[in-house]
Amino acid sequence: MPALPSDYLATGIVQFDSQPAVSDNVFVSTLFPNSEVEDLNFIGLSEAGIRWQIETNPSCVGFVLTRDGDRELIVILDSDTTAEAGKLATRTVATAFESESGAIAWGPVNVPGPARGSGLIFADTPKGIVSDDVLPAVMLSAHDGTVSAAEDATGASTIEYESNGTGLIETAGLLTAVDTTTGEIRWDANTLSRPTDVESSSAVSVADDVSQEDIVFLDWVDSAGDSVVSAHNVKTGAMLAEFSGHVTGPSIIDESSENLAVSSFRPTDGATILTAIDPDSGTLWEQVLESDMTPVSASDKVIYLRGGMGNVTITWSDGHMQQRGQGRIPMAVLPNGTGLFPTGDPYEYVLASPQFKGLKAENR
Repeated sequence: MPALPSDYLATGIVQFDSQPAVSDNVFVSTLFPNSEVEDLNFIGLSEAGIRWQIETNPSCVGFVLTRDGDRELIVILDSDTTAEAGKLATRTVATAFESESGAIAWGPVNVPGPARGSGLIFADTPKGIVSDDVLPAVMLSAHDGTVSAAEDATGASTIEYESNGTGLIETAGLLTAVDTTTGEIRWDANTLSRPTDVESSSAVSVADDVSQEDIVFLDWVDSAGDSVVSAHNVKTGAMLAEFSGHVTGPSIIDESSENLAVSSFRPTDGATILTAIDPDSGTLWEQVLESDMTPVSASDKVIYLRGGMGNVTITWSDGHMQQRGQGRIPMAVLPNGTGLFPTGDPYEYVLASPQFKGLKAENR
């Protein structure tokens, strides 16, 4: 394997069975059952080691990261499914834990099934192997886990997106943002600033594959019939950026500032553009990328990208690009700079801390 960056010092090897995510000051991931452990384990890891470990039913693999005010939460499911007996779940519950400590924040509360799409949206799954059924979902409040909205079998309203206490619901073609704790309407699509050449009658949908935290991407159709994407602050509805071409995932976010970077295809010249967006002030900068360059992760200072001709970093502050050669880049970074770097084993990571002056990084 290539060496670690010179500004990192390896402190240990950790094993996870899923891609680690960042919540507050911990990495969150899973350890699947094995010959010695029957349950699925969720792990909270910091630079100091394992902060907490939560066991749950092996059938409940997914988790949701959310925020209630200053509280960073991880919402984990549990059910009464028993694989040995072939018993399907008759009850599924969601419990929110504080990411920093693993303490219970709320729950358990009943939900109809696993998470659907983005945020605290849960729905039952079709029982048939092949099914086109869309089953009704519920949306929970990030504050206390109460049901803030529920779909019905008629499909009159659909829950499209949820993030950190704001939910997007479509009713009779109108997309509306609501506070999931108070029920207050924050904005609707009729009140939004729209991209250039998008008429007031244009339909709009949520691009939830690239939406994260307080930045939601909306897909419109302009007067020429072409797709146009805009980025908005999910709480206020303020438009932050506009894209004339196809927006591609995954988007990358800095958990400290909540700045987001996303790639798009510019149809006028075929260029791939990386755009950095601040959730309050809007577009920070745009940078032309090589076509094979993919954003991987971000710290509070830089975005890490992987490319066929070598890896690069781009600074959040000004979009400056710096070549990093073939050295390893982190899969995830905590706000204090601690990184998880890949090894030759897809389930094994090097835990590494930012290098202090005078120390030399160890290559693992």
